[in-house]
Amino acid sequence: MHDHARRRPEAPALLVGREPVSYAVLDRRVRRAGAVLHALGVGERDRVAFVLPNGPEAVILLLALLRLGAVACPLSTRLPERQWVERARGVGSRWLITDRPVNEAAGLQVVDAADLARGRDAGPAGEALSLAAWATVVHTSGSTGTPRAAVHALGRHVHNARGVVEHLDLRPGDRWLLSLPMYHVGGLAIVFRALGAGATVVIPDPGEPMGEVLRHHDVTHVSMVATQLYRLLADGVRPGRLRAILLGGGPVAPSLRRRAEKQALPVVYSYGLTEMASLVTATPLPCPVHHRDSSGKVLPGRELSVTPSGAIRVRGATLFEGYLTPEGLHRPLDEAGWFPTGDMGRVDPSGYLYVLGRQDHMFVSGGENVHPEAIEAALCAVPGVRRAVVVPVPDPEFGARPVAFIDGEGAERDRSYWLERLREHLPRFMVPVAFYAWPEEGMGPGFKPSRRVF
Repeated sequence: MHDHARRRPEAPALLVGREPVSYAVLDRRVRRAGAVLHALGVGERDRVAFVLPNGPEAVILLLALLRLGAVACPLSTRLPERQWVERARGVGSRWLITDRPVNEAAGLQVVDAADLARGRDAGPAGEALSLAAWATVVHTSGSTGTPRAAVHALGRHVHNARGVVEHLDLRPGDRWLLSLPMYHVGGLAIVFRALGAGATVVIPDPGEPMGEVLRHHDVTHVSMVATQLYRLLADGVRPGRLRAILLGGGPVAPSLRRRAEKQALPVVYSYGLTEMASLVTATPLPCPVHHRDSSGKVLPGRELSVTPSGAIRVRGATLFEGYLTPEGLHRPLDEAGWFPTGDMGRVDPSGYLYVLGRQDHMFVSGGENVHPEAIEAALCAVPGVRRAVVVPVPDPEFGARPVAFIDGEGAERDRSYWLERLREHLPRFMVPVAFYAWPEEGMGPGFKPSRRVF
């Protein structure tokens, strides 16, 4: 960022609403924030928790912490205050920086984010940063269990960004929408990619519909999950300047893929995880028709293998340092340095990855292995179904049977209705024994459904 500020000072680093912030101005604001943080006692290797919505303040704080050699620990804005404090203390932070009141800080120093703009310039800051130094602590989504605090060195983010920048040909003048929260690794990755490439991070006004943002801000790249793509398609958005929609965060129903193809949207399907600093694989543009249901090929700086039992393993330059625990850093790797993702899949002869589901979602019904994702995909292919989640319920005869929660039309129709629509696609033992409407509390703290709730 400092290099772009020196060579292209007037180029836009951020677009906040309709107001551009140049690289030179951003660099100056980062220096000011760094001066305030330094005065607060923040230094190298210090972990600093913050709760901020997507906005220039969050980007500036992230960069200021990195410049100081400190560790950024973003926390979900959707959590209750008590959990902010618990997680801040859990990662070893002495500070909690936020734009909202905190009543019970439990020994933390609460800092008003607005104070970061009141510092004086601390002079130039073009020093090289250590790629081996810890940069972030990000909590995993926790959709199937307790969220874990994943530690990434700066180099993990940098290598991940470089692979995506190369794959999508991101360059100065491009605009990437900050469409995912920065407390997720996918949101952080947008900042690393765009600013590393000299492009612009687009930060929309709060509440502005994504379709409007894409139309009015000349966005060229956007990251999203399946739910966001569904809403975008319903809005009837046309590509415009949009060159790539990077889709991740979980399974994508074939019906949703076909709808995106029909509207000629430039969707890049991907596979990634927090522990790999976001993306591992991605499809090309355009994607060959016979690979259109895949998650693409492995990007530079990553390695992926599938065991004989179908378990996906990853390693490479983007692999995290480990999980932060009260006992220290836990590195759950095998002797060869592979990280077990917990996902099941296969790689075809051309090197394209097909993700089949989660190992920890599978259950046994009458001696048969049942992968809920296969049932969910079949349900989502039924017209009118927006999304579905399948979970097991105890059964005295079969051990467990699947039940489905459906967001869309026909959610509470009898089983015969669904059996008629699913029997050509699923064996009978995989057809859910009951169907329920989607509950309001079904979404977890991120964009993924919370299977624990279901």
